Amino acid sequence: MNENDPWINEQKVIEAARKKNPELFTLPERKEEVLLNHIGIKESRESLQKGYIKLYPTDFIVEEILQSGVILADEKEEKKKVVADEEMRTVYADMIKVGLSTLEAVLRISQALNCDIKQIGYAGIKDAAAITSQRISVRNIPIEKVKELKLDNIYLKNIYPGKGVMTIGELKGNRFTIFIRTESKLGEHLESEILKIKEGGVVNYFGPQRFGSPRYLSHVFGKAILQGNLANAIKVYITEQSQFEWPFFSEYRKKLASVYGNWPEVLKILEELPYTFRYEIKLAKHLLKKPSDYLGALKSVQDQMKFWLLAYSSYLANYLLSSLVNENYDIPKTIPLLISKDRMTFQIYEPLLAMDGTQNYLQIIKSLSFIGLAEGQYLETKFYPKIHSFKILPAGLAISFDLPKGAYATTMLMNLFDLSGWVTLPASMNQEIIDVKKALGEGSLKFVFDTFKKELAEITTSKKIKGVIN
Repeated sequence: MNENDPWINEQKVIEAARKKNPELFTLPERKEEVLLNHIGIKESRESLQKGYIKLYPTDFIVEEILQSGVILADEKEEKKKVVADEEMRTVYADMIKVGLSTLEAVLRISQALNCDIKQIGYAGIKDAAAITSQRISVRNIPIEKVKELKLDNIYLKNIYPGKGVMTIGELKGNRFTIFIRTESKLGEHLESEILKIKEGGVVNYFGPQRFGSPRYLSHVFGKAILQGNLANAIKVYITEQSQFEWPFFSEYRKKLASVYGNWPEVLKILEELPYTFRYEIKLAKHLLKKPSDYLGALKSVQDQMKFWLLAYSSYLANYLLSSLVNENYDIPKTIPLLISKDRMTFQIYEPLLAMDGTQNYLQIIKSLSFIGLAEGQYLETKFYPKIHSFKILPAGLAISFDLPKGAYATTMLMNLFDLSGWVTLPASMNQEIIDVKKALGEGSLKFVFDTFKKELAEITTSKKIKGVIN
């Protein structure tokens, strides 16, 4: 264990704060429609039964699907017969993680290996509030060093040498195995609703994960950039509070707002949480040296900046799609995303751009060519889940299904439930830990429970005491 690891040091600060002020780590009840409206989904929907997701990470399993098959989370080490040669400068590994996003996990691995984060490749980004499995590649690092890695919340298996790197294009989709908890027993009508989804598909909204958990403000930062006020974009990123994050972090944002522009003081506050605020620290350090170089500051976090612009594009797509649904218009098979060079793009989004003050987005994107946005991107407006099995249990619904890349499980599930997550469950509800794979007859999570025994115990204990947290 590396005592200089920012993540480890930050956990100590957070744990001490939780013991002193537990109320700062409890989120209020949140209505799903509030979050959906916030990310552009304005669709009017009929009343649905309340469904609670992600009480525990083991309620939400995400397994990557590649051309070679599914990267299983519940499977032990496989024996791969690979004879290495001098040209094999890549190490491949199947990464299982809990409590970290893919970007966070990759950052921690790069820090542990003392290598550039760009040496680590992956095919897709997986959420933090789940058990997830995916393949990664590590370039130009000895395989022995990768095999020796021991990191909390991360387990690497099936480590072997090879050539090439993992890229986004290799992702086919994801397999989801999910347990949705309910207060009362589910009715038989749910089976017909699942069949309707299977046959008719689902409107392909971008789900909350696209907007930066747990703040869900990435599109707000992207909008600020495309309004052309880079100084304000940075200020919003560092100081904006979110109703969706722990009050603990909101209190930090308040303190940052009170000293904003005094960069030594800003850095002093940020460095108390060096992992959570790692990108804010980069911005503040640049502005400490060059106070008016806002473009240069944003270049220091250009990967994040690209994510913000894509999130804003996703917000507009959600807004457009839900407007078409509400007006009962025929939905086209595809729609262009904002960054597309399709000549119809501006015309399609013009009313929304005018409302947001982002009409000059093309000129601004052109000036930000260093972030490398792809052109000609389109969104397929429907996706069709491949549902493997489902089972109605006394405590809720267990379900397993595959989705194509770019589709979100929560987007599908919101057609079945009024979803709620990261909140305290009603006292009357079953909070038993469920082996959802075993319940469906699709294996067992025993390997996961054994591998992450300490991490799951910590998460489970905190949630039972403080309520469900992200």
